[in-house]
Amino acid sequence: NIHDPQATVTNATPWELLGDVWEMLSHEFSPASGFAAADAVVGADIFNEPYWSYVGGEPLPGMSVLQTAGVRLQNFYTAMAPSITGNRPSWLLFFQDGTGGYNAANPAVRETPVMTGKPTAPGNWVYSLHNYNFSYGTFSDGVTRHDDFGITVANAALANARAWGVPLYMGEFTNYNLGVDARTLTDADMAQTELFLEWAESHAVSWTFWAYVNAYRPIFC
Repeated sequence: NIHDPQATVTNATPWELLGDVWEMLSHEFSPASGFAAADAVVGADIFNEPYWSYVGGEPLPGMSVLQTAGVRLQNFYTAMAPSITGNRPSWLLFFQDGTGGYNAANPAVRETPVMTGKPTAPGNWVYSLHNYNFSYGTFSDGVTRHDDFGITVANAALANARAWGVPLYMGEFTNYNLGVDARTLTDADMAQTELFLEWAESHAVSWTFWAYVNAYRPIFC
């Protein structure tokens, strides 16, 4: 959240510019805009897939990349919220976490959410995570697939949500085979999905299943 020297017209930081965009969108989808279908939108997914290695780059003094990512994400969502709630105070505010999913050298970190607190701004916050086999390496069970079919990291996210008093929404998960066409899935492949759905139902966690119908056409279910 630093001034971009290229932004000579606005003299704004990237965070300020993104806040302006959310303010515009939340106004457009509000009764004040006169848009007939304004109430069709009920929430905002503020930042999609905030990968820890990017968000935590150039770590803060005394912090790891993972810790820095958590601090920056919490501050970022806190800063964005007023741009939305000023127009739509009832909207759900999804604050999406990242994991160490691309850290192939450390399986334990791959299964660790980075945020350690929810945003501090007022709002109807919903904690969210994408749950994939994020690496071509192996996870902590030593098998080339996600440990416990994603349930290990899901339990870590659920513990956060309960500690913060917010619902957990698993924004995307799949059968943990990277980019596999859904038309080729076997019963054994779908057993992974069934295990995760059983976990979600027993813990009252909402979800979206991400399926590929070919290499370039993912669909939501």
